[in-house]
Amino acid sequence: MHIIKEQNLPTRGAIRAHDGHFLTKDTKNSVLQFHWNKDDPLNEKQQHSIFRIDQNGELHDEEGRRIIWKSKNEKIYWIKVEQLGKNEYVLKTIDTENNKDKKYITINIEDLELKDEPESSSIFTIIT
Repeated sequence: MHIIKEQNLPTRGAIRAHDGHFLTKDTKNSVLQFHWNKDDPLNEKQQHSIFRIDQNGELHDEEGRRIIWKSKNEKIYWIKVEQLGKNEYVLKTIDTENNKDKKYITINIEDLELKDEPESSSIFTIIT
């Protein structure tokens, strides 16, 4: 499966991994986290699980701040959503130091890792 050239991204929603994990942001800032969330992410109490997606696919919180992810080695990335299928998406990291596309995020037992190809990364759905 390859990235669709004509992206048709939703503008807002919760992002769920294939295994049921939802992406969330730290409640005090826009740092990306993820956890198993059995609650309805669209519930008002779960607003930290709702993201905005701009026309370029970049992920923002409800306040409009770009979402960042801090890797194990403390490197900081922006997050970009790319469409694979009808409601199938991958998350791509962008290096905050040079703004270049880097790798794709995959979930590996309670953690996030980076992969070189979208096909080897986790598939996410967006719940609007």
